[in-house]
Amino acid sequence: MVYIDRPIQTECLEIRFKPHYWHNDGQHNANDFTPYHAIATIQKFIDLFNIEHPEHFKVVNLEYGLNFLIDGYGKELISYPSYHQKDEFVRDLNHRYSKQKKSTKYLIIKLYSKGVQFPEYCPGNTIRFEVKSKRSKRINPLGIYHLGDLLKEAPYHAMKADIITNAKRVLIIDPDPNYIGLTKRETNKLKEYSNPSFWFKTINQSRINSFDEKKKTYLSYLDKTGNNINRKFVESIEQKLTQLFDEIGINSAPLQKNEIGINSPMLKGENIPVSYSRVCPITGMDITMQKEGSNLLSNTGLKHLEKTDKERFKELQNILLTGEHNKFEKTVYDMMSKQIRNKYYNKRPIPGQTALF
Repeated sequence: MVYIDRPIQTECLEIRFKPHYWHNDGQHNANDFTPYHAIATIQKFIDLFNIEHPEHFKVVNLEYGLNFLIDGYGKELISYPSYHQKDEFVRDLNHRYSKQKKSTKYLIIKLYSKGVQFPEYCPGNTIRFEVKSKRSKRINPLGIYHLGDLLKEAPYHAMKADIITNAKRVLIIDPDPNYIGLTKRETNKLKEYSNPSFWFKTINQSRINSFDEKKKTYLSYLDKTGNNINRKFVESIEQKLTQLFDEIGINSAPLQKNEIGINSPMLKGENIPVSYSRVCPITGMDITMQKEGSNLLSNTGLKHLEKTDKERFKELQNILLTGEHNKFEKTVYDMMSKQIRNKYYNKRPIPGQTALF
């Protein structure tokens, strides 16, 4: 969303423009919208209103973000206690499954369920993360001063970097972590850290570094269990941004429902019956045994596959595990599910499986 300020003698004309919505005929912003779509849409706006000097239109308000998926999580993620730096996200009373950090009137960070807002245009577990700035000293460092700057590619890379920076400042408290691999002392500590009141007390401590130190310890415990929602949150955002900045092969058309099922250009226009839509798009494996909201074959599904079809499990293992794994991947299931997520975001189906992307 862009606010444009155009001085007219002693008066001011303010234009509120939502390029993503305008791109979709004003209906929604639930589908993918790349920098290249944004530039083309803004150019179309300039041409439509015959704006000869876009440099005369100052950008005074800017909102940018992305829609993304976190495997195994959906709208319930919004209910988890969460912070941006030391500021707690608070519920947005005007929308369901939506909250925001609003420490100042000039910077707002939003986190909400796009799947709840527009279920007819995107998967139900779609999450949106947004940064909204209402001050020139935050907008100008992005290389954005006037409307014409939004026709350049560089500011979008700056917005991408700013989204990632702010995503890394988010702390999500997992209310139900696992304790695999932890000592008894670490287990007790993680239980303590999983209590929202612990963080309220931490924020109110007089020692300045207390919050950052405890955050670092908390994340290390989650890493040790192999299930760190904060790491998944940032990685999912980074991977989706990488996809959005790759112009080749990106299709921005939204999901459309019909009487047969779901018609999606991401699935090459195929109609997928709703009753059969719980299939991993990368491996082609059934994932109905996984919890609702999961869209990729995860640890639960991999363990089920190993028990029911060891030969197929071994085949997948040989295809997926071809390089070194990182220290946070403790089990073969962690390693395999990570590779599946990578292939999903990089749009590279497993050989021999249905090429859905």
